[in-house]
Amino acid sequence: GITSTYLASVYYIMATLCTVGYGDIFAEGDAERFFALFMMMTGASVFAIIVSNMSALAANMQSRENQVLEEMENVVDFMRSNGISITLEKLVQDFYLFRCRQKTAFTSRLEVLGELPDG
Repeated sequence: GITSTYLASVYYIMATLCTVGYGDIFAEGDAERFFALFMMMTGASVFAIIVSNMSALAANMQSRENQVLEEMENVVDFMRSNGISITLEKLVQDFYLFRCRQKTAFTSRLEVLGELPDG
């Protein structure tokens, strides 16, 4: 009937959009087409979620790095405007970077511990 025709049309559209191809093995009946459609939609959704999360993670890492670099630039500007020697400036930069790394690691540990259940 008309439902079967529409289901077949949607099946071939989704097979094309999901690039799973038509291959040697394909859905023949309505039940198989419906199941294949469900699996293609699930696969596309999982892929979209993974890509979205990876993108957000990369943006978050970039943001933290930019924040640390901006803070370091402020420290260097302060030292240069107050006539601090280059040797001391280098030591302060090294110490500041060390503290930023420790602060990030420590904060991450506290976040993990904070998510654990009480008891």
